[in-house]
Amino acid sequence: MKKYKSILLIVLLFSIQLKAQDDLTNMKKYWFYHYRLVNDFLAKGDKQGESEPMGQRALGASNSSTAKWGDQTICLAQYISVLATEYKLLHDRSQPTDTTVQELYYALRAFNRLDYTAETNTSYCTDANSLNGFFMRDDVSYNFLINHPKLAQGVTSGRIVNIVKSDYLAHLNTGDRGDEMSQDQVMHLMGAFALVRTCIPLGVSYKINGISQPLNVADPNADIYQEAINITDRIISYIKNSSWIIYIPHTAVNTKVYQGSDAYYIAYGFAEAANYIKWGSSSNLIYFPVVHRYSNPNYQDALSETSCVTPLPFTWMMNGQNAINFIHDDYKRDLIATVGDSWYTHSLIISTVKPVQIISFIKLDWRHPLKLFTEITTAFVNALELPKPVTLSEVSSKVKGINPYNYYHFPLLYQALHGNNAFNYISPNTYTSLLNLAPPCGPYNYSYPNNSSTYEWTADSRVYDAEDRGKGTTDSYGEYNGLDYMLYYNLYHLAADNIIQPTVPTVNYMDRVITIPFPTTDNPPFGTATNPANLIAFNTITASNIANSNSVVTYRAGSSIVLKPGFTAKSGSVFHAYIQPTDPSTCGEYINTNNRSSTPDYTRQTTFVNYPKSASTEYAYSSEVTTPTNDNKNNEVSKNTTSATSVNTQNAPETMQTVSGILVNPNPNNGTFQLMVTHKNQSIGVKEIKVYDMMNNIVWSIGSAEDAVFNIDISGYKPGIYYVRSVNTLGEVEMKKLIKQ
Repeated sequence: MKKYKSILLIVLLFSIQLKAQDDLTNMKKYWFYHYRLVNDFLAKGDKQGESEPMGQRALGASNSSTAKWGDQTICLAQYISVLATEYKLLHDRSQPTDTTVQELYYALRAFNRLDYTAETNTSYCTDANSLNGFFMRDDVSYNFLINHPKLAQGVTSGRIVNIVKSDYLAHLNTGDRGDEMSQDQVMHLMGAFALVRTCIPLGVSYKINGISQPLNVADPNADIYQEAINITDRIISYIKNSSWIIYIPHTAVNTKVYQGSDAYYIAYGFAEAANYIKWGSSSNLIYFPVVHRYSNPNYQDALSETSCVTPLPFTWMMNGQNAINFIHDDYKRDLIATVGDSWYTHSLIISTVKPVQIISFIKLDWRHPLKLFTEITTAFVNALELPKPVTLSEVSSKVKGINPYNYYHFPLLYQALHGNNAFNYISPNTYTSLLNLAPPCGPYNYSYPNNSSTYEWTADSRVYDAEDRGKGTTDSYGEYNGLDYMLYYNLYHLAADNIIQPTVPTVNYMDRVITIPFPTTDNPPFGTATNPANLIAFNTITASNIANSNSVVTYRAGSSIVLKPGFTAKSGSVFHAYIQPTDPSTCGEYINTNNRSSTPDYTRQTTFVNYPKSASTEYAYSSEVTTPTNDNKNNEVSKNTTSATSVNTQNAPETMQTVSGILVNPNPNNGTFQLMVTHKNQSIGVKEIKVYDMMNNIVWSIGSAEDAVFNIDISGYKPGIYYVRSVNTLGEVEMKKLIKQ
């Protein structure tokens, strides 16, 4: 029996070790996908066509030179969804979010640009530019790749593209009306704005020189959370005000958009989704004659309420004619129902009044009109098959139903927006297996299975076109942007918080912040001569930690390493910092893109990518061009000092503040102690104080305060070493070790 227990323990430990390696691999893969996205599939910025994700690179064949922007607002919605969930994961783990916020700012600006300029770029419209909720799908012009040679050349792809295929260009060249908005574009955007509303706190904005930047040309709002609500309001109000039909504005005769114009059949779902984005709480209120999920259902009207109880089939509308129901439509209905937490299915009809209800009418007391009205109303409402809240069980069963397309992200999306536990219905292993199967250099398909990703990642989008897995035509072949993997990764890890114990912490591999001391207290310790600490970042490393005398630590970053006040490499430690240039022939630190069947080597510490933190438009006349220099290749800094040093290849040295002080009494302690932050031996107010455990998890924190003395209680945590980090009102940073007995 002891022998079998030992074998079982070994198997358990081995499986935990494998899961830890999978988690680390997938996290690094996520950040490489992000790097690949912003270098090979979009040009970050605010000019025409910028911050709009390309769907396919090298469209049709591996030697193709065509880049495709098709249904781009769907790609943009997925991009916004990824950034919103990425922000929450990073913010909740005290990781840098500045670049994520910047990308989200430009993505929202891109959508507002498509809204503002839609009138002057749409057939039949005689109106001037207007920010009114009517939008076009993209504005990528024929010379976009000429103006963006880096995007055309590619960084990780190895496939040069110089031909643009976009809905905007097709409209200009042939009069094709495929660049007009449609209801399916709106559905995807509702999912994106719901995640922004849920994951981004009020007050987050993109700042330049400390000044918040407005998110559109028509009003000064800079708050990202509020802008998601504002855009939703513009879109849904525009459709609602036209009786839930999407028309082109200011046409001589009301002209419907070419595709997906009749939103009446799903108006109830649209209104409930918009109500969630605006109000964010459910109440299950009955407003005769239907049930509303939200305490203020102001996007509903008589038409939308009628649509949920009218037995009309949902049909795809094209050029005013009923056409075949696409497989996509199940996806779209499920998406809008999940966002609004309410069904809007059209099988809801007024049922036959039951005899018992007719009898109840006879027994009514006609002498009391108010009571009579209440009882008749109740009987009538009970006779309806009303829309009902969506349950996570129903969402999960649909994605596992007959002929499933395995849209397993829906339960995760439901949990992110409305709570509950998706893993009660779909196993976590389902998600980890999907993540493990994603190719290290990004998804692609040029003929399954001989020249493609693994089956699960052979569609242009695993969260939208899953029915195309393992199939494909020349029009669907290409390298794909990877937003599907990124969204799955983020939603899975948001769902896993507090439910599944992660085996590795979430780390921003673009821009890393290091606060824990070396060696660590792990068993065996990390950061010693026998187990050295090699920490990497695609872009920057910012460190304010301590390298003790027996530590061996190496930092390697693609752009800059900043050693902030509080960083100490004690005498006897071995500390190195390297700036290493980009090698465009490799997938970051991973593998050669020309040999996609290779196994990635995630332990190599030699090659790094340069992740662009600033918007670089590559226009010759642009004042925003920022070209990081790598003149000091393999630049090394070795420190055995307590002073702060900045190594920065982008000529942006950080101003180092005078080190402040932290007084802790008592220390060691039992988890309750008093703390004072000082400057020149005098108490001073703080911008924030955070207490970390050895895994860099925050166990106690406080924001801006003027208190002289703080009473801190971490007695509920296990004994060991902790670290307190303070930022005083002067911006000075200090760290101090705590010992909880």
